[in-house]
Amino acid sequence: MCSSDLFNPRAIAIIGATQDPRRPGGQALKSLTTLGYAGEVYAVNPSYREIGGRACYASVDELPVACELAVIGIPAAGVPGAIEACGRKGISHAVILSAGFREIGERGALLEARLQAALKTSGVRAVGPNCIGMMSLRNRVIAGFGAAFRKTDWRGGPMALISQSGGFAYSIMTCCDEAGVGFDHMVSTGNESSLGALDFIEHFLEDEATQLIAVYMEGIADGRRLRALGQRALAVGKPIAVWKVGNTRSGQRAALSHTANLTDDYDWYRDAFREGGFVEVEEIYDLIDCARAFRGGKRPRGNRCAIVTTSGGAGVVLTDACERHGLVLPPLTDATKSKLNTVLPDFASLANPVDLTAALAQKEVAFSTAQQAVLDDPQIGRAHVWT
Repeated sequence: MCSSDLFNPRAIAIIGATQDPRRPGGQALKSLTTLGYAGEVYAVNPSYREIGGRACYASVDELPVACELAVIGIPAAGVPGAIEACGRKGISHAVILSAGFREIGERGALLEARLQAALKTSGVRAVGPNCIGMMSLRNRVIAGFGAAFRKTDWRGGPMALISQSGGFAYSIMTCCDEAGVGFDHMVSTGNESSLGALDFIEHFLEDEATQLIAVYMEGIADGRRLRALGQRALAVGKPIAVWKVGNTRSGQRAALSHTANLTDDYDWYRDAFREGGFVEVEEIYDLIDCARAFRGGKRPRGNRCAIVTTSGGAGVVLTDACERHGLVLPPLTDATKSKLNTVLPDFASLANPVDLTAALAQKEVAFSTAQQAVLDDPQIGRAHVWT
């Protein structure tokens, strides 16, 4: 599990800092010094003595203080040595933007084994490698590169996004942002040589300000821990919206070549999700709907529901969907039907689904009265506020 130092460090070292904002180290330096981060930022690169008027140190060992976080944007071959230097300096966490590890095959796998050995001996906990980085909008820690880290006006919100794909994380955030749904945190986990998706799920389950955890998942290796985190989510009342991909043979091959994450039979994941506090989504609009639903602070007590529509066809479509997902549409009580008869035309349907007909579409008072009558029906599952 990661510590809060990763998301709220007092000082950050950028290893591979450069004055070129098109390179990972240059973009991380620009973001962390211009987008509101309140801590100290130290540039590390033996090729410079200063960058933009800021002192630049030749090595991590020369830094005047021990930072809590290092952002590493150097060629892959130098990363194990950089992690060892971080350990000597007392830097507890690193974000490794560098690629060229096991995702490229045998040669990269040998280098990643060296990296993992360095992580183990140094005690440094790392995000990545082969990732776009992470951001904590709450603390303005914008530590990464790419389009997500050039955008200056992300919409914050009480959610955290954990993604095993960096570029797709940006797509998810963009779609949600345009729909009025924001994230306080985003982590791109990459190859997960140290910290992985499960570590971040565990962290955000215990973070009081996070209300919903969204996960783009290609594969994980610890099934028991996944199940345990699902049970913890139920215990704390915090849903995990999970978008599991790589569920076919072809998808599994694509995931393996993408971030080298292991995948397995989808049925195994589905069973784990169903027994814990996971809400499985299949597209971005599912995630947006899930975020809106849980952001409201309410959830249903049971599976009994009602459909109120002005289209009989829509009622049929929704009824089918309810049955597929285990929801029950009980008949309304006679008392509710009597209330509805006072505002509905004779040709309306008082069954469940309730078809108010197009005649009520433009009659706001009658529509609201009918809707409230259905909500008050004792046959329909009530919602309660949750925290």
